[in-house]
Amino acid sequence: QWANKVLEKDARLYEELDVRMFDFGEGLQLFFLNAEISQHYEYEIQKIYPQGLVVAYSNGMIGYVSDENQITEGGYEPKGSGIYFALTGTYNKKIEKDIITGIKKMKGV
Repeated sequence: QWANKVLEKDARLYEELDVRMFDFGEGLQLFFLNAEISQHYEYEIQKIYPQGLVVAYSNGMIGYVSDENQITEGGYEPKGSGIYFALTGTYNKKIEKDIITGIKKMKGV
């Protein structure tokens, strides 16, 4: 089943994280992501947007996105959960930096 699902996705070696922000002004920003993410990302987002809240599982679901530390340590989420989302492997450790850089660009930082 996993192989068939991977082939349905053209065996691509990447997934696209869709991040959308709804900004209510100084009081609240909602970030909608098409993934389940490590709590570490919400912490990092709140350093940039103190009132920012993450809404996972929005606009689809690409799987669990681990942070760099989780990927280094291994375990179920970074290593084992990908099979349920037809991923071809584990995300690269640099994904954390890429995601945070993208969030900063949304604010113009």
